[in-house]
Amino acid sequence: MTLAFLFLGQYARTQAVSGFIEPKEGVVEVRASLSGVIQQVLVRENMLVEKDQPLLLVAGGKTLYDGVEENDLILEELIAQQSRIRQTMESTKEKYELDMEWNIFKEKSMTAEIVYIEQVIEKQRTRAAMYSEDYEAVRSLRAESFVSDADERTARSRYLSEEQTLSSLNQQLLNMNRELEQTRHTIAVQPLEFARESSVMENQLSDLAKEIALVRGQAEFVIKAPVRGRVTALTIKEGSLLGYGALAMNILPLNSDLHAVLVVPSSAAGFLETGQKVMLKYDSFPYQKFGAQEAVVSLVSEASISANEQMGSIITTQPSFVVYADLDSPSIQAYGEDRSIQPGMLLTAEIVLEERTLMEWILEPFYTLRGRVG
Repeated sequence: MTLAFLFLGQYARTQAVSGFIEPKEGVVEVRASLSGVIQQVLVRENMLVEKDQPLLLVAGGKTLYDGVEENDLILEELIAQQSRIRQTMESTKEKYELDMEWNIFKEKSMTAEIVYIEQVIEKQRTRAAMYSEDYEAVRSLRAESFVSDADERTARSRYLSEEQTLSSLNQQLLNMNRELEQTRHTIAVQPLEFARESSVMENQLSDLAKEIALVRGQAEFVIKAPVRGRVTALTIKEGSLLGYGALAMNILPLNSDLHAVLVVPSSAAGFLETGQKVMLKYDSFPYQKFGAQEAVVSLVSEASISANEQMGSIITTQPSFVVYADLDSPSIQAYGEDRSIQPGMLLTAEIVLEERTLMEWILEPFYTLRGRVG
């Protein structure tokens, strides 16, 4: 009977390790996008929050030596720039409208003037032709000595004068047509130039609006919840400084699968493998009353973490490996009811490092000695 017990009885060497419950997706860190002083903490530890719900009200910016807020001065200057640009836009629009009105009037006046000059040219052309005929007649009479040289010179002078007048009128008409084309080109281009200038100033206003929004956001901004879940690791207080990128709190997402995160010393991690069962004892549900819950190892980290590093709410005291274990059930029986396992719950896990018969344990020193001799 005793021999059967020694050879068949099993004894397991176990080790207790610390751990906690966490969503498989992990916790969501809430960090400050800007630095500032916390004006209001709008949530409390373990509080359920909705996505985009305000969590903190933070005042940013700096106070200058004379008590004036730096952001107020910047904001005042930016708003003044906005006002100046809007005034420039108004004056540019008024100038554009006046210039367009003048150029349209100028086009109509020049068109009418060109019509008039063309009529004058037509009459002058007839007049010049008449004086040309008179001059030719005088030249014929002079060839036959019926008129004097003075008469011929007078006729020639009148003819050349009329031709000069006709030439001047034609040149004036040419200049008027060129000016008319230039005016029409200006009328066509003016709206494009006005639109370009307006677009530049509108872009400037848009950039200023963004800067103003940024400055106002720095002066006082709200940090919102990125997901729906429960607030945890809330250690900040009203009136304290929250630096850029500083952790304000964590949010544990709701309705996500949970697993146990175990911090296993490197001396024990070598015996763990995927699929191995571990027993979880929750601090919130003393195992003496409510028993332990089974879990299955799903992942053993390949790299270790150093001593004095924080893993969740656990600070390591020696080099350790992080082990993840899937829960057998999302709840535990307590007083006849199913109580849900909550993210953040602390636990102790019993890990079986090795199983042997009692005889193997008794003979272990001899096996060790034999191995040394061999």
